[in-house]
Amino acid sequence: MKIYNSLTKKKEEFAPITKGEVKMYVCGVTPYDYAHIGNARPAIVFDTLYRFLKAQGHKVTYVRNFTDVDDKIIKRANELGLDDWKKLPKEYIGIYHNDMQRLNVLGSSEDENILEPRVTEHIEDIIKMVKTLLDKDIAYIGKSGDVLYDTTKFADYGALSGNTLEQLQAGQRVAVSEDKRNPTDFVLWKSTKVGEPMSWEFNYEDKDGNKVNAGRPGWHIECSAMALEHLGESFDIHGGGEDLKFPHHECEIAQSKGACGGDHARYWMHNAFINIDGEKMSKSLGNFKTINSLLEKYSGEAIRLWMLSTHYRKPLDLTEEALERAERKVRSWFNASEFMDMTGKTAEVDKLNHYTYEYDKHKAFELALSNDLNTPQAIAVVESVVGDINLAKQECRASDVALAQSVLGSFLLRLGVTFEDYILQINRIKNNLISSSYVESMIEMRNNAKENKDWATADDIRNKLKVEGIVLEDGPNGTTWRKA
Repeated sequence: MKIYNSLTKKKEEFAPITKGEVKMYVCGVTPYDYAHIGNARPAIVFDTLYRFLKAQGHKVTYVRNFTDVDDKIIKRANELGLDDWKKLPKEYIGIYHNDMQRLNVLGSSEDENILEPRVTEHIEDIIKMVKTLLDKDIAYIGKSGDVLYDTTKFADYGALSGNTLEQLQAGQRVAVSEDKRNPTDFVLWKSTKVGEPMSWEFNYEDKDGNKVNAGRPGWHIECSAMALEHLGESFDIHGGGEDLKFPHHECEIAQSKGACGGDHARYWMHNAFINIDGEKMSKSLGNFKTINSLLEKYSGEAIRLWMLSTHYRKPLDLTEEALERAERKVRSWFNASEFMDMTGKTAEVDKLNHYTYEYDKHKAFELALSNDLNTPQAIAVVESVVGDINLAKQECRASDVALAQSVLGSFLLRLGVTFEDYILQINRIKNNLISSSYVESMIEMRNNAKENKDWATADDIRNKLKVEGIVLEDGPNGTTWRKA
């Protein structure tokens, strides 16, 4: 397998530190509100990578954290007047898990090799790492009682983002805090401010008598400490959104190598941004989309397929048309995977070479995902199999249908498309909870099948809608529908 390494800026042959074993860390969410659709992209991308690595026979340990103590959590808890700030992250972690389940993203409850640590569970680990950096004189205590990392003590600071330390220092446009020795220094431990509901004791005094105040971790140190605790000083893959490349991941590398030595992560993978109708998503532009809100209209499979249809390193544009196309494609895959009763029908002779078909399709699918997780290319292979199934159904080639459906099933499992949420959407239409656009799109698919003389698929769609309580009526002016 080849992976584009953001650190070396080139595609490299992936070689895990321990043969047959892969350790992977991906930055998670800060649970203070509904997760936005941008949060879903790394979750889906690295879930797909996890599934593929496991399918290749690797033992994979996958760590995805929750930042459950943060400025945003404090602010939101105060705004809501919560008597216990811990209720806020707990509630939104639960909502996030529900969203991920709808997107078929595996979590710690489904797979024991997936770990979801929380910052508040690792305060002692964080304090220990900060103390190590202080002892090594890589960090220092500021006048405010905060602890800061001295970036001049790490020569490679800026390598991930492609900047030199001199460039980063020259680019500072804000006033330098009195606490900082250098403009690029960053906080490892911050003192508790008046009105903040959370703090932990930090018992440390340097050689000059400066003491660290009670407080809480800085943002960057948490991932370094949790990665060390669960994966060790050196692990294989670190992932996340490209917005984390600087400063978060840059600081992670400095902290981890400064405290422990080792490689920290050998391969860095970053997914690109999601835009909304061609514009950057932001609350100020009013185009902010949550996962939860999109799941009210589209199935989790459609959202997942839409994301995987673009390579993870390329920007992704969210439009209604794109999601509707993905929904139609999910329906076509679902139809292809469904059993077709061919009893009493005249069957043609099988056309697929059963000795080579499965091998050739699996080889093409694996080559795609082995090429820096090229999911669009893998989806093209899936589409070719769907086409083979539909043609075999049309010609009543039962053995060929069974063969191609078996191949399709294995591909869908690796892409994380199980149809569970799609079926949920079908059930919702029975209760009149979604619009008639679903029925109209199914009619459009049926019309396309009829134009292509794919009578088997056309019949399948009619029968499926009938089961769902929708009756189609063909007439001289086209097809209309009504509830049974």
